[in-house]
Amino acid sequence: METPTPTPSDPNSFWFDTTTLVKPAPVNLTPVLDATPTPVPVDTAIDNSLSVVLTEASTDPSLTTLLTSADFHPSWSYPPDQVIVAITSIHETTGLSYGLSILTFTLGIRTLMLPIFIKSQRNTSRMAHMKPEMDVMNERMKKLGSNLDQSQKLQMASEMNALFAKYDCHPIKAMALPLLQMPVFMSVFFGLK
Repeated sequence: METPTPTPSDPNSFWFDTTTLVKPAPVNLTPVLDATPTPVPVDTAIDNSLSVVLTEASTDPSLTTLLTSADFHPSWSYPPDQVIVAITSIHETTGLSYGLSILTFTLGIRTLMLPIFIKSQRNTSRMAHMKPEMDVMNERMKKLGSNLDQSQKLQMASEMNALFAKYDCHPIKAMALPLLQMPVFMSVFFGLK
């Protein structure tokens, strides 16, 4: 029985053109005996490799784009960049690791916000002490109903303001801490992302 010769048009056959095969060039595998490496100082090796990269980058536009896009140029108008600059400067000046630099930055921010935190807690405590008197005023307003004239509304508002002044607190002061912490938290979150 005779085996059929494979052809390129037959999809079930393994066929290739032997005229396109290239013989590999002979490789010299003899060791070079006189090639002992000379030690190069680390600083010189780094400078040499950096100069090679910069030389290649100056001639190859794709490498220039790669190098410039890898640089970090913080924007003074973008708070997450300022968080990164602050953490990096803590890292570089103190020699702490980045984890400890982030911890130091966080403790510094919390220390700076401590007076605002104390005032907010004091305001919340005073609001809690004022609540029974405020409930009495609200009950009195409910008894009068919705048919209050302008003078009665002004009198109730002045009594409410007098109550806030008596306890030295205000509901808007309670929102100061979250409103100040939110941009700092968001900046740290987006900066470390």
